[in-house]
Amino acid sequence: MASTTRQDPLARSPHRGIRTAVTGVLLILGIAAAIAGLGSGVVWLLTGGFPPVQWTGRISLFGVVLGGAFVLCRLICGGGMDVNFTLRIAKGDLASLSGFLGVLLAGYLAQEVLPVASGDPASLAIGSAVEISGPTLDGGHFDLAEHRGKVVLVDFWATWCGPCIAELPHIREAYDQYHAQGLDVVGVNLDSRRSALVRFLKTTPLPWPQIFFDAAGNPNFQNPLAARFDIQTIPCLLVIDRDGKLVARDVRGKQMSTAVAAALGQPVAPSERIAGTAFQALGWMGYGVLFAPVWLVLVCGLGVATLAGLAEATVRRSFAQPRPTERASS
Repeated sequence: MASTTRQDPLARSPHRGIRTAVTGVLLILGIAAAIAGLGSGVVWLLTGGFPPVQWTGRISLFGVVLGGAFVLCRLICGGGMDVNFTLRIAKGDLASLSGFLGVLLAGYLAQEVLPVASGDPASLAIGSAVEISGPTLDGGHFDLAEHRGKVVLVDFWATWCGPCIAELPHIREAYDQYHAQGLDVVGVNLDSRRSALVRFLKTTPLPWPQIFFDAAGNPNFQNPLAARFDIQTIPCLLVIDRDGKLVARDVRGKQMSTAVAAALGQPVAPSERIAGTAFQALGWMGYGVLFAPVWLVLVCGLGVATLAGLAEATVRRSFAQPRPTERASS
């Protein structure tokens, strides 16, 4: 009697289902673009200015990388493309998650390697010397060079930024705890109107100076210091050591206090160091999504996914080979 076997659609030739592959990429891209559009709308509502339109393109690029990793790994591992999403994991789906690692790698290279290689003084690369100066709200002038021998925490913030306001108590706590031991704090305010900052400080006094530029044409992220250092998200906190070099960037909450303590030479628990490293990795991921060069994101994201797909395919082939005892019995 002739028997018929039902073919598993996921086991079909990986060269079939190109339409489904394209649909999968477009679906992931659409989700990423929707998230980007929503985020830009929130920024527009908060700032009252033009939204960072480039965010939509950047997060859409992130969607392209993830979608491309999904298709590449399915094809390399023979998972097939006749079905996009199933209740079970198809061949290559685990490897496709490495697209996230590729974007993280791009963020790391863009933040830590390329700026050092270029020698750009405004790169904010870890270990680089930082120069920050500007007029203060009280009519004075702040110059980071005059604070050599002190650890300085620089806070890029604005009164319209909810996360910035939420971070102020953590900064105040670190200031109260470490100021006597050599910590100074300076704010770089990105408000477009002086009155907004003055009004806020009347209700929430802060004991550190605020750099503020009154000149027209410098609202929000066009602030001269923000533009110079390419600050596009806030709060952005920098920890500068006693020699004027950057030792931590984009730290918040407990990670900020840990970075300050380390810069001051205070003992830091191993668990706090691990947490700080994990937080730094998240920062690299965010930088890879939003700011790393497009070519670097594509190369790292799709390159890492390809290597992961080849590794998964090799492992699957090795496990699929019959054991010596099975060959002998056959």
